[in-house]
Amino acid sequence: MSLPDFQPGPAEPALAALTAQVAAGLAMLADKHAGFVLTLEANEDERLWVQVADDLHNASWPFNHEPEPMFPAICGSELVDFKPGLFATFSVPDTDTAVRARWIAHYFVEILGCDTTATLSGSVEDQS
Repeated sequence: MSLPDFQPGPAEPALAALTAQVAAGLAMLADKHAGFVLTLEANEDERLWVQVADDLHNASWPFNHEPEPMFPAICGSELVDFKPGLFATFSVPDTDTAVRARWIAHYFVEILGCDTTATLSGSVEDQS
């Protein structure tokens, strides 16, 4: 499903549309209890994904090296785990939706190589 429109807050102009899509996805998770996971996928490509659960962001990591040199801490994020070529998990203690949305938008563009005009789809699942 496509994510609903969302009016962006302060964000880099080039990332505003993508950030708005992410924020709309995060809004789908807002009224859920712990144990629910939001999965965002770009351009219907199963290799381009980010999952959000509580204070963790788990994301596709298509590289063979550790994430930190390429993706420095943003909004207090810290690397928790990674498996080369598969995923990287970051703790993101800032629960502000706008901050988390910008983090995820940057990840899609800077790490996964998505264009700022990418179309995101989202789903929420109970993982508990």
